[in-house]
Amino acid sequence: MTDEIQVDITQKAESEIHELLKERGMEGHGISVSVEYTDGEASYILEFSDSPSENEITLDGNDVPVYVSKESAVAVDGCTVDY
Repeated sequence: MTDEIQVDITQKAESEIHELLKERGMEGHGISVSVEYTDGEASYILEFSDSPSENEITLDGNDVPVYVSKESAVAVDGCTVDY
C-alpha cells in the first residue's frame, strides 16, 4: 500500500520540520498526517510523532518520516507539505 500513496515535502518544509523537532527534543521523529471531516469540510492534520500508530502506514521518499492514517491515505495521496 505504501507504494501507492505519495506525500511530498518541500525542502523548505523539511528544514522547518527538522528545526521544530530539534527545538522539542524530538530529532529523528516524523509527522503524522490525517484528514478530519466536519460538516462536509476537510481539515488536514499534521502532528509530530515518534512512530506510526497501529492505524498508520509509513511513507518512504522524504527526508522526514511521514505516517498517514489508513482512513486518510486516499485523501492525502499526491499532496505536498509546504511551509
